[in-house]
Amino acid sequence: MKIARFTCPGRTGYGVVIHEDSIVEPSAGFLSRHPDIRSVLAANATQALARDVAGRPAGFTLDAVMLLPPDPDHIIVFAKHHEAIEGPGALRAQRRHQGITMAACANV
Repeated sequence: MKIARFTCPGRTGYGVVIHEDSIVEPSAGFLSRHPDIRSVLAANATQALARDVAGRPAGFTLDAVMLLPPDPDHIIVFAKHHEAIEGPGALRAQRRHQGITMAACANV
């Protein structure tokens, strides 16, 4: 699952990228509990996010928004294969076999 932070005219939000070209935003109820990606991660609510957006229509195409970097306090890790955790909050992800990884640190 890819979670993206974005801005479009008049607002900033986050959602799940689907079909590599669209973003599905969480429901108002989910957003009231988790107003940003950091709160989703802190609550270990990524599976709840996936369930919340399942079956919802895409709100935006990627070409209609500007993608934003993660908040300065955290960076999200997307990894199919990863190696060892080193130090508090640090995850070193490495490419193995033909997995897709990104290295990151998080203070969640």
